[in-house]
Amino acid sequence: MQNQLTDIFNNREIAIGICILFFFIWVLSLSRESRRNFLKLFTVIFTTNLIDYFLSIIVYSMSVILALTIIKFWDLSLLKDSLFWLIFAGFPIFMKISELKNSNHFAKEILKRSLKGIIIVEFLSNFYTFNLAIELFIMIFLTLVNILPFVKPDKILEKFASNVNLIFGFIVIIYIGYNLYQNIFSFINIDTLKAFALPLILTIALIPFLYSVALLDLYKIIYKRMSKNLNGRKLKWYLKYKLFTKFRLKLKSLQFFQSKLSFEKITSKIQINNHIEGFKL
Repeated sequence: MQNQLTDIFNNREIAIGICILFFFIWVLSLSRESRRNFLKLFTVIFTTNLIDYFLSIIVYSMSVILALTIIKFWDLSLLKDSLFWLIFAGFPIFMKISELKNSNHFAKEILKRSLKGIIIVEFLSNFYTFNLAIELFIMIFLTLVNILPFVKPDKILEKFASNVNLIFGFIVIIYIGYNLYQNIFSFINIDTLKAFALPLILTIALIPFLYSVALLDLYKIIYKRMSKNLNGRKLKWYLKYKLFTKFRLKLKSLQFFQSKLSFEKITSKIQINNHIEGFKL
């Protein structure tokens, strides 16, 4: 049975499948009340604006993949790599958008987080897998380590998870480097080079999308704060117009404007002009 599975899936994919199976068994073993609370968590997630963002990142990623298909870079052999990138790199980067939008080096921070996380480690290590027992241990251990900071938010746990990921990534890269040294010609072919390059291409292509999301969120926050005491649709539209014509796509300037924005009530066009036009970029 195991030989038949390994003919279709590698050990890492089998380990992921076993972990998912154990997860569903664990959920089913919970009491009725616990299962109800667990399902409520997903209900809350999927009834918020997050679902709109998740759908938009999927659509955007599919558009990038379509463009790669047109230029004959992407084909169905890269489907698994694309899905893994979306789950383990695209979504986690997106979930940190609130931190990223306050960064002074937006694109650099995205690339840094991606490279430090899953992109090079996961996709390059897919070319070389450990035996099933080691893969299972790695998957269970890393899952628990990375889930803990979400279950119990704590900076110490976050730092611990980050350090574990870095150490694990360093070990895997050494292991991969050794295998490449032993058999370099098995790696240098068009298919493996595409699989290696794909996560980097998708991440770089994601930067404009994330920048747009961060910019839009910041505009919404500032608009909500400034329009709180405005009466009438015309005044509110005027506020939107003045904000956009002043800052356009300048995220850093918008961040600085937000930090300097006072809590003074804004009720007229003159006050809008004073706040926005009087602000020096």
